[in-house]
Amino acid sequence: MANTYTQLYIHFVFAVKFRAAQLNNEWDDRLRLYITAIVQNNGHKMLAINNMQDHVHMFIGLNTTQSVSDIMRLVKGDSSEWINKEKLTRPGFNGRMVMVRLVTVSRKSTRLLSTLTINKNIIKNLIS
Repeated sequence: MANTYTQLYIHFVFAVKFRAAQLNNEWDDRLRLYITAIVQNNGHKMLAINNMQDHVHMFIGLNTTQSVSDIMRLVKGDSSEWINKEKLTRPGFNGRMVMVRLVTVSRKSTRLLSTLTINKNIIKNLIS
Protein backbone atom coordinates (compact mmCIF):
# COMPACT_ATOMS: atom_id res chain seq x y z
CA MET A 1 0.00 0.00 0.00
CA ALA A 2 1.32 3.38 -0.91
CA ASN A 3 1.22 6.07 1.79
CA THR A 4 1.03 3.57 4.63
CA TYR A 5 2.66 4.75 7.84
CA THR A 6 3.29 2.51 10.81
CA GLN A 7 4.42 3.27 14.35
CA LEU A 8 5.06 0.27 16.54
CA TYR A 9 6.09 0.66 20.18
CA ILE A 10 7.13 -2.40 22.13
CA HIS A 11 7.89 -2.91 25.80
CA PHE A 12 10.30 -5.82 26.27
CA VAL A 13 11.17 -7.43 29.57
CA PHE A 14 13.90 -10.03 29.55
CA ALA A 15 15.74 -11.67 32.40
CA VAL A 16 18.85 -13.50 33.41
CA LYS A 17 18.19 -17.22 33.26
CA PHE A 18 16.48 -18.45 36.44
CA ARG A 19 16.10 -14.75 37.41
CA ALA A 20 19.51 -14.88 39.11
CA ALA A 21 20.55 -11.43 40.40
CA GLN A 22 23.63 -11.10 38.16
CA LEU A 23 23.29 -7.58 36.72
CA ASN A 24 25.56 -5.52 38.94
CA ASN A 25 24.96 -1.85 39.78
CA GLU A 26 28.66 -1.14 39.17
CA TRP A 27 28.37 -1.77 35.43
CA ASP A 28 24.66 -1.69 34.58
CA ASP A 29 25.01 1.80 33.01
CA ARG A 30 27.48 0.31 30.55
CA LEU A 31 25.07 -2.55 29.83
CA ARG A 32 22.21 -0.14 29.11
CA LEU A 33 24.46 1.87 26.75
CA TYR A 34 25.55 -1.33 25.01
CA ILE A 35 21.97 -2.52 24.54
CA THR A 36 20.91 0.95 23.34
CA ALA A 37 23.68 0.85 20.72
CA ILE A 38 22.48 -2.56 19.49
CA VAL A 39 18.91 -1.26 19.14
CA GLN A 40 19.91 1.97 17.40
CA ASN A 41 22.44 0.28 15.09
CA ASN A 42 19.57 -1.86 13.82
CA GLY A 43 17.46 1.18 12.92
CA HIS A 44 15.15 1.25 15.93
CA LYS A 45 14.62 4.02 18.48
CA MET A 46 15.31 3.38 22.16
CA LEU A 47 12.66 5.34 24.06
CA ALA A 48 13.51 4.05 27.54
CA ILE A 49 15.67 1.40 29.16
CA ASN A 50 16.09 0.33 32.77
CA ASN A 51 17.12 -2.73 34.70
CA MET A 52 17.08 -4.47 38.02
CA GLN A 53 19.65 -7.06 39.09
CA ASP A 54 17.71 -9.88 37.45
CA HIS A 55 15.96 -8.32 34.45
CA VAL A 56 15.95 -5.54 31.84
CA HIS A 57 13.09 -3.38 30.52
CA MET A 58 13.26 -1.77 27.07
CA PHE A 59 10.66 0.44 25.43
CA ILE A 60 11.48 0.90 21.75
CA GLY A 61 10.06 2.31 18.56
CA LEU A 62 10.40 -0.67 16.22
CA ASN A 63 11.46 -0.20 12.62
CA THR A 64 9.19 -2.50 10.64
CA THR A 65 12.06 -3.74 8.43
CA GLN A 66 13.19 -6.11 11.20
CA SER A 67 11.14 -8.65 13.11
CA VAL A 68 10.68 -8.60 16.87
CA SER A 69 12.38 -11.98 17.16
CA ASP A 70 15.43 -10.79 15.18
CA ILE A 71 16.06 -7.68 17.27
CA MET A 72 15.59 -9.61 20.52
CA ARG A 73 17.90 -12.39 19.34
CA LEU A 74 20.57 -9.74 18.71
CA VAL A 75 19.97 -7.84 21.96
CA LYS A 76 19.95 -10.93 24.17
CA GLY A 77 22.77 -12.73 22.39
CA ASP A 78 25.10 -9.76 21.95
CA SER A 79 24.57 -8.41 25.47
CA SER A 80 25.13 -11.84 27.01
CA GLU A 81 28.29 -12.27 24.95
CA TRP A 82 29.49 -8.80 26.00
CA ILE A 83 28.88 -9.54 29.71
CA ASN A 84 30.89 -12.75 29.43
CA LYS A 85 33.68 -11.20 27.33
CA GLU A 86 34.10 -8.31 29.79
CA LYS A 87 34.01 -10.79 32.73
CA LEU A 88 31.49 -8.62 34.56
CA THR A 89 29.63 -11.26 36.53
CA ARG A 90 30.36 -13.56 39.38
CA PRO A 91 31.40 -17.11 38.56
CA GLY A 92 28.41 -19.21 37.60
CA PHE A 93 26.76 -16.75 35.18
CA ASN A 94 25.62 -18.97 32.34
CA GLY A 95 25.50 -16.06 29.91
CA ARG A 96 21.86 -16.37 29.01
CA MET A 97 19.07 -13.86 28.89
CA VAL A 98 15.54 -15.19 28.50
CA MET A 99 12.34 -13.46 27.38
CA VAL A 100 9.93 -12.83 30.24
CA ARG A 101 7.19 -10.62 28.82
CA LEU A 102 6.37 -8.73 25.63
CA VAL A 103 3.85 -5.89 25.46
CA THR A 104 3.10 -4.09 22.20
CA VAL A 105 1.44 -0.78 21.47
CA SER A 106 0.68 0.09 17.86
CA ARG A 107 -1.05 3.02 16.17
CA LYS A 108 -1.27 4.30 12.63
CA SER A 109 -1.16 7.97 13.64
CA THR A 110 1.43 10.16 15.31
CA ARG A 111 -0.92 10.91 18.20
CA LEU A 112 0.50 8.09 20.35
CA LEU A 113 4.05 9.46 20.26
CA SER A 114 2.80 12.85 21.39
CA THR A 115 0.89 11.23 24.23
CA LEU A 116 3.94 9.19 25.25
CA THR A 117 6.18 12.25 25.13
CA ILE A 118 3.81 14.22 27.34
CA ASN A 119 3.34 11.36 29.80
CA LYS A 120 6.98 10.50 30.54
CA ASN A 121 5.98 9.46 34.06
CA ILE A 122 3.84 6.68 32.59
CA ILE A 123 6.85 5.33 30.70
CA LYS A 124 9.04 5.69 33.77
CA ASN A 125 6.54 3.69 35.83
CA LEU A 126 6.21 1.10 33.08
CA ILE A 127 9.93 0.29 33.12
CA SER A 128 10.63 0.75 36.84
